[in-house]
Amino acid sequence: MHIALINAFPNLLSTAEVEFIRRFSIAAERLGHKAYEVVTSDDIHDCAPDFVIATHEFSPKLTPFLTFGAMWSPPAFYAPDPDRRRSILSYDGYLVGSPKVAQFLDDLEFSTGIAKPRTNFRFLPTAPAAPFEPRAAGDLYELVYVGVHWDGGRHGNLFELLSKRTDIAFYGPPANWRGYPDSYRGEVPYDGSSMHRTLARHGVALCLHKTEHRSADTPSMRLFEAAAAGCLIVTDGIPFAKETLGDSAFHLDLEGVPADRVAAQISGIVDWANRNPELAGNMARRSHAILNGDYSLDRTVERTCVFADEARVALTSRCVAGVRFAEAGAGAGGGPLVDVIIRTGGRRIDLLRRAIRSVSGQRFGSFRVILADYKGRADIAALALSESTETTAIDYLRCENNGLRSSTLWAGLRSVTAPYFAMLDDDDQLMPDHFGHLLATAEAQPGHPLYYSGVVRVEEEPLDFMAPPHFQGPLDIAVPETRELKFLDAFDLVRLVAFDNYIQSNAWIARSTCLDETVLVDPKLVVCEDMYLYFLLARHGNFRLSPFPTAYWNWRSASKDNSMNGIEEKVWLGEAIRMEQRLAQQTLPGGWNFTVLRQLTQLLPPPRYTVAKPPARLPLGETQPISGLIADQQRHGLHQAEHDGVWTSGRKGQLAVRLGEPVRDVEVTVTLMAAGIKDRQQAIRVSANGYVLYEGSVSTWRKLQVRRALRVAQATDKLVLTVECAYTVAPADRAGGNDMRHLGVFLDTITCRRVDQIATAQSAVVGQ
Repeated sequence: MHIALINAFPNLLSTAEVEFIRRFSIAAERLGHKAYEVVTSDDIHDCAPDFVIATHEFSPKLTPFLTFGAMWSPPAFYAPDPDRRRSILSYDGYLVGSPKVAQFLDDLEFSTGIAKPRTNFRFLPTAPAAPFEPRAAGDLYELVYVGVHWDGGRHGNLFELLSKRTDIAFYGPPANWRGYPDSYRGEVPYDGSSMHRTLARHGVALCLHKTEHRSADTPSMRLFEAAAAGCLIVTDGIPFAKETLGDSAFHLDLEGVPADRVAAQISGIVDWANRNPELAGNMARRSHAILNGDYSLDRTVERTCVFADEARVALTSRCVAGVRFAEAGAGAGGGPLVDVIIRTGGRRIDLLRRAIRSVSGQRFGSFRVILADYKGRADIAALALSESTETTAIDYLRCENNGLRSSTLWAGLRSVTAPYFAMLDDDDQLMPDHFGHLLATAEAQPGHPLYYSGVVRVEEEPLDFMAPPHFQGPLDIAVPETRELKFLDAFDLVRLVAFDNYIQSNAWIARSTCLDETVLVDPKLVVCEDMYLYFLLARHGNFRLSPFPTAYWNWRSASKDNSMNGIEEKVWLGEAIRMEQRLAQQTLPGGWNFTVLRQLTQLLPPPRYTVAKPPARLPLGETQPISGLIADQQRHGLHQAEHDGVWTSGRKGQLAVRLGEPVRDVEVTVTLMAAGIKDRQQAIRVSANGYVLYEGSVSTWRKLQVRRALRVAQATDKLVLTVECAYTVAPADRAGGNDMRHLGVFLDTITCRRVDQIATAQSAVVGQ
């Protein structure tokens, strides 16, 4: 099999995930498989794997390939985070590390009514099988601990005490171990084999876990690599080790025990091993035999490949059952199961062809495309003939070109005859199992008017890449990720009535029986027509989420053919008011009157969720608040934007701003303010697209301007601002109060002016 493993942290050199990927690749190739380390969704497409393993829940499913989540971390890490929960929900199945994780998945999936495949074995960060190599006679046992040690105080002052009581070797990133110069031995290469040799050299491995890991019984890879290396294991009472290793390892009781007593106990174990090398070697041999058997990475790879085949069969069976259910509902006449309305006329023919082929490329079911053409184009009519297939009929429908988006859609709605209907914009696409999963959800949860999936947003302009927090790090490598998971959320009527549209227009199917006389009256809306349709369909009941991200929302941030970019805010507002008037007396699920429910939403805080919008543009020559210009997918190290600006949350923050037009010669002026402490100097560095605007000391808590004229290598309409400072300040610590945020630099306004000629580009600071 070909297996892709996602490295979620491409800008970090030392991570457990990278080490596991290297080891997995070694074990897989020994068994005749091929494993690939991937970072982006394009990487996955390039290697076209049989299945994908997301090694961290930061990485959602973004491709049509079968994707499993490695669920080996404690639920306490991700349960409170809606983005990580959404990512987990996107997977096709789960590689489960402990019963506590399985319980979390039970809770997550309960409301969806859909249980995805999951392993019946514990998927853990194990080590490749290796022969046991006893220590040479006379070799002393020495304590070794390997860790990134990124959160320093995880184990209190235990390491400090150990470094004073016994010979201990610490390995990891040098910056994180600078407090132990006498015990620090360097960094172990993350290559899948060096760790084995390093541990074997010392002989006694200290395997400690965070409290959350012990509570969830999710052991780290240290247990398995220590056993594989033939080490005597000293661990911390995690249940898996107690139950699996028994008396072949030493189990410490850390709960409520002072660190000095723990250190003395560990030191005593090392002394005992050196006095009793034969007994210590026997314990190590037993640990090796236990974990080198069923828990070797070779065995894990074998089981995972079998699971992948079984999961593929189960998911295929699910989709087939959904299609058969829909066919039974269609009656003896047969015909298409879903009528797909594609409104078209204003975009390139190749985009329309791509959209149609994503329908005809469905693995399950039969369909009809209703090609609603509001321009009367001959090439579109010809495409309707040439793209018809055995499973996908195409009907060409000439529509009135009246400038109203709803009129074209409603013409299509009046043509629906299949049991279900759907929409698809002519520049969007569907994954091959999109309708299969939606029909299967309709079978599993019958009686609802509409079923919707999650969406993968695709940025089709090469200058724009996603910049989630886990892509940041000291390596500072640009990560060309063009996809992100959007809108995989449970049905929330209040959120919808607040006009927070989290159901993408190409992500759903609805029952044709809901197309009554009220629905089929064209509202004559310029925009908001999809939400208006949702509210009319909601008169028949709640919607249901199909927890699979199977639709593509293709986005072009700057292109003029991106219809969202050309509609003014006042048009949206006006059409929203009209929609409220039309729906005023409609009754929604639960007997709620639309107007009453809409009024109640005005009393609630603004929704936490936001609809994806194109980043606002900064016209050349105008000064505007930075808070309204930030491209959400390209920001990190920032707090939530305030009314007039945004604070950096750490010593480094970055954001992207779109300009009104491409430029080469541009003068950039940024108004900002640095936080600081009395009698402590603050220094900042501000750059744009890699060019320094200002670098040096500044007065704190006073607004100032930095300005510089730049000449960039090639014309661009995107400005990436990077702001760094020497330190951050928590206002609550400085002057009391409740503001516990750490603040660095406040970015207030920005101005960009075209310059015809650049002389010597000088930095300037104004207003100190």
